[in-house]
Parts: sequence; C-alpha cells; structure tokens
Amino acid sequence: MRPGAIILFEILYLLALLLGVAQDVIGWRELTEAAPTHYTLLIQSFVLVITIFLILGVGRRRSKIAKWLLIVVFAGGLGGMYFSLKSGMFFGSKFLALVQIVLQLGALAMLFTPASRSWLGGKAGERESQ
Repeated sequence: MRPGAIILFEILYLLALLLGVAQDVIGWRELTEAAPTHYTLLIQSFVLVITIFLILGVGRRRSKIAKWLLIVVFAGGLGGMYFSLKSGMFFGSKFLALVQIVLQLGALAMLFTPASRSWLGGKAGERESQ
C-alpha cells in the first residue's frame, strides 16, 4: 500500500499542474503574442504530459529516475521563472505562480519522508502486489 506522503505528493503536484493550466488561461493572450498559437499549444501540452507521466512514474511505479527527473524539471522551471520575471516576459498571475511553486516544493518534500523513501526503495516483486 502506498504511504500517505506519496498520495499527498500526487495530489499537491497535480494541483500545481491545475494552477499551471489556470496560469496559461490567464496569460493566454500574452503567450500567443510572444509565440505562434500552435507552438504555444505544442510546448504547453508536451510539458503537461511529460510532467503527468513523471508524477505517475513516481507515485505508481516507484521510479527513482522519474523522481529525480521531476526534481530537475522543477529546478529548470524555477530558473525559467526567474528569467521571465527579470526580463519582464512573465505571463499570468505572480501570486498563482508563487502558490504553484509552494505546492510543487511541498509535493517534492513528500518524496523525502522516511515512509516515502522506504516505499520508493521497495523491491520489484513488491510493486506487482500493490
């Protein structure tokens, strides 16, 4: 059975993704003025799908690779956010962006609880029975 911290990880990160979609809706006009609509849709969809796969890889498949890739993607997103704020190219709500970052940090912190670390370190045979 999955620990509560893993379930909370999934919930928090998926909520952060929903906020990301809200950010896209809020800043859609500016996004599509900065880049063609088809390009914006392609990039946003790709990032959303990859992130969902990583979340499910960690939360359902116990993938340590997905865990570290998600952390790298998050860190890269922070860098991108810093650049967009500094250059004045930020689209959407800064408050929602802050809430999104806090949710993602909270979700990632759940992966480092003792129960989560133990569960993620489980053996392959245990995976199939859960």
